[in-house]
Amino acid sequence: LQFKQNGMYVINVSNPNQFYAQASFRDCGVSNPCQVFTTSFGVIFANKNGCYIYDGQKVISLTGGKFDWVKQSGVSESTSDETTSYVPCVGYDPRSQSIVVLKDINDNSTSTGAFVYNMVTQSWTEGNAMIENGSDDRHTNFIITSGGYLSILRDNSTSLFNYNHDKTVDTGNQTISYITKDLDFGLPSQTKKLFKVYITYKGDADALTV
Repeated sequence: LQFKQNGMYVINVSNPNQFYAQASFRDCGVSNPCQVFTTSFGVIFANKNGCYIYDGQKVISLTGGKFDWVKQSGVSESTSDETTSYVPCVGYDPRSQSIVVLKDINDNSTSTGAFVYNMVTQSWTEGNAMIENGSDDRHTNFIITSGGYLSILRDNSTSLFNYNHDKTVDTGNQTISYITKDLDFGLPSQTKKLFKVYITYKGDADALTV
């Protein structure tokens, strides 16, 4: 795969004496190497247009039909100026089968948020305080360690930071917005009236307010 800023090319290298472009995909380019991550089932990449998987034959959008990535994700990209550029970063955590897209790891960014895509439920979750980010903090791209952890390194630390999907942190009261697709019960042209909605939760939720 050859990534440009505005497109991606599939280069056929079966003949060492003559490489050629076998296919091209517009709007699938990236501005930084950390926006691409290789997995056992394909190549993941994220840009300002969305998050995608190339499975060896076609590009699959993981954001299309889910939500408006361009307007709602806060993910942008540029390479014009180091002090003002936006550098998203993508990785795949095999333990939780989740794709993590950090919004911005530029060394002058204060963004700590990320979007997480669960391969099992095929749903996106937005998280805050996913990394420590501040002025002059610079991060590497994601890697998978020998222990199977999705990890990243910050330049002012000598230790890797692992993505812990099952770590419980008490952050006090939390507000969760759950957004579904349009539910039309198979009849999109007919107006419905809903009189009751059931919400099922798991765990201690004595202080739950809905």
